Amino acid sequence: MIALNVGFAEVLAVAKGNPSLPLGLLLVCTSSVSAYYMYGVVRDTGFRHFIFYRYILEFHRQRKQESWPVWPIYLYWISLVAGIPILTLGLIHL
Repeated sequence: MIALNVGFAEVLAVAKGNPSLPLGLLLVCTSSVSAYYMYGVVRDTGFRHFIFYRYILEFHRQRKQESWPVWPIYLYWISLVAGIPILTLGLIHL
């Protein structure tokens, strides 16, 4: 078994040297959290589909009818569109 023996000091050193990596990870994780929120809201209405992306589209479609907030959609797209290039840039500069 391979164990990663990485301490907090090493992680902090990487974050100081390459801040785009943790920022990109944070943005991608934020988009995942908002997508999971939309999934939970739509799933509670009885919508079922095997493709996860359909839940986000269904949330957008039913948002006005059900008077759901719009912030999860904006948060999802902004953090995903900004997070993927920043994370890619951070991984390239490792």
